Amino acid sequence: MTIEFIITLFGLVFFAAFWKFTDPREKRMFEDLKNSRIRVMTFFEIMSAIFAYIIYFVFPQYSLNLSSNIVNIGLLIFVGGISFAVWAKVVMGKNWNHPVEHIIERQTEIVKSGPFKYSRNPIYVGLFICFVGFFISLSSPLIIFALLLALIIKKIVAKEEINLEKLFGEKYMEYKKQVPRYLLF
Repeated sequence: MTIEFIITLFGLVFFAAFWKFTDPREKRMFEDLKNSRIRVMTFFEIMSAIFAYIIYFVFPQYSLNLSSNIVNIGLLIFVGGISFAVWAKVVMGKNWNHPVEHIIERQTEIVKSGPFKYSRNPIYVGLFICFVGFFISLSSPLIIFALLLALIIKKIVAKEEINLEKLFGEKYMEYKKQVPRYLLF
């Protein structure tokens, strides 16, 4: 086993366990999968990871020929993405809500601290960064799937923002003016 495999596998297992055990809602884990966009994103992420591992171990001849420095940078990107998403979820705390439907009893305020000062959607930013780092660290040609994940995230975020505008009105509109949707735009 290589260090890339160990770090990525440990990272994914840690991430899934953290998500499951820090969900303050009564019905945990798969509740979000009722939403088709979340279901598509989750399925896409899981299948992409499985195929990346298959290519890595079974068909290494199809892996990209990346230097060990690039692979190490990919590992740092992977860990950074997980860290950013975990930080965002910790800061969100009890305001954690259904990703698309936003129940007002759950999220009574707009979270503006921590990573939410830099991005209105730091969890999605972290997931995307993690995804890119994962494929770089495994030298996987499946990195092209990052574009598809970006499109899925864009659709989910657009739906979330409509609901947040309905729930918080002018407060959310002001927040939108102050903080970019992702990190830079």
